[in-house]
Amino acid sequence: MKIYPALDLIGGRAVRLTRGDYATAVEYPAAPLELAQRYAKAGAAALHLVDLEAARDGCARHGTLVAQIADQAGLPVQYAGGVRSAADIERHLATGCERVVAGSIAGRKPTTFGAWLGRFGPARLVAALDVRQDGGEYRPALDGWTRLGTWPLWTLVERLSAAGLKHLLCTAIERDGTLGGPDLGLYRALVRAAPQLEIQASGGIATLDDLKALRDTGVAAAVIGKALLDGVFTLAEARQAVT
Repeated sequence: MKIYPALDLIGGRAVRLTRGDYATAVEYPAAPLELAQRYAKAGAAALHLVDLEAARDGCARHGTLVAQIADQAGLPVQYAGGVRSAADIERHLATGCERVVAGSIAGRKPTTFGAWLGRFGPARLVAALDVRQDGGEYRPALDGWTRLGTWPLWTLVERLSAAGLKHLLCTAIERDGTLGGPDLGLYRALVRAAPQLEIQASGGIATLDDLKALRDTGVAAAVIGKALLDGVFTLAEARQAVT
């Protein structure tokens, strides 16, 4: 299982939210580029980089910073935030990002996302289906997690897989930023439903035992934000735990 450190951006700074609530943003003192370079030196497989302001309102605010990180960090960058069109994908790929993540479109218009897969290729796109439980069913949250979509998770996974999806990022929103442990049942079910996908798990990772348990679900990668930023464990320790 690969380890992807996560950096979320607001106002040019690295921040973390709790359960996707922008009012809970906590800012970290180190510059995002410095943090990315530290992760690269520690052997991160890739960086998950999120423009939270763009995710919320669709207006990219960190283009120059994203390009700088993609150019100077020394590791592949997976960009997320405010991707609403093919032009957005082209722009972020042109900055040097390895992959581009689309959440709201994947959750709202899977046919459109499928067309993007055909245009850009499955290796360059990630579908982000970040979910909350609603009436006992997982549904994706859209527009920076500010509203709930209508498609059930399992229907979207089936449709996107049929369109050629390779990379799926799924965040358990109620666990995100809480250090409360990952939703292992969710990831076991995803791996059973779509074993052909490279699934990235995110939300609630707090201990090295959490990482070992995620590895055993069969997911391809774990996206870790708060635990690394708060020094709960190091990236080297995380990599060692899952080998």
